[in-house]
Amino acid sequence: MLDICLCDDDSMALSIAQTGCQSFFSDKGIDVNIECFSSGKELLEESQSGHFKLAILDIDMPDINGIELADKLTKQNFNITVMFLSQREDLVFECLSVHPFAFIRKGRFVEDLRKAMTLYVETVYNREDDQETLTIKKKTGMLTLAISEILYIEGKRNYQVFHLRNGEKVESRVLMRDLENALLDKGFLRIQKGFLANARYIRRLNKKTVLLANGVELPLSTSKSEEIMQRFLDITRDTNLTLE
Repeated sequence: MLDICLCDDDSMALSIAQTGCQSFFSDKGIDVNIECFSSGKELLEESQSGHFKLAILDIDMPDINGIELADKLTKQNFNITVMFLSQREDLVFECLSVHPFAFIRKGRFVEDLRKAMTLYVETVYNREDDQETLTIKKKTGMLTLAISEILYIEGKRNYQVFHLRNGEKVESRVLMRDLENALLDKGFLRIQKGFLANARYIRRLNKKTVLLANGVELPLSTSKSEEIMQRFLDITRDTNLTLE
């Protein structure tokens, strides 16, 4: 079951979006549960359980705009994918600050929805059951981690600390360079000598720091900042990486 939330203060647009989504996923044979909200604040309250996998948001809303709402939703639930549904095409570039998966124009709703949902099914939904893993050695034995669950890895002398999405920290006696080689093509960036970051959780890069979706700020190698930024752009462009 795929849980979807729609948020738009326009009741007619909300109804059309719900019908369009239901029809698309029905044709694909995918069971969905679609919940509709006319208020961003109501959606935030309901989404605290973290069950929504896909959020489709209007941008221009009275209580909280869609961009702010997307930022709060992704911090609340790292695993949610956000799309915007709006007639405000002038805000496309502003939307990029929260890394939306797609921008669906209300004026070209049918065409844009089909393209966005097809890409979502191919690159996100169909891959959820095919998660890549990493097996590491702990003091108590071996542990297999889903790579998508790793926010970042921090070097601590002879040990590396895996910081996971659920807040757990796992230590393993392994070389950072070996982890870098193993995760090089899995969407990870060596942002500094002692840090590997999962690109899907990066919210902002500048020449000195990296901001992650959970609010943690990590140091960025100033001597390699341009190289790292380019690598980040390459990852998100070439792998259809879904930023969570």
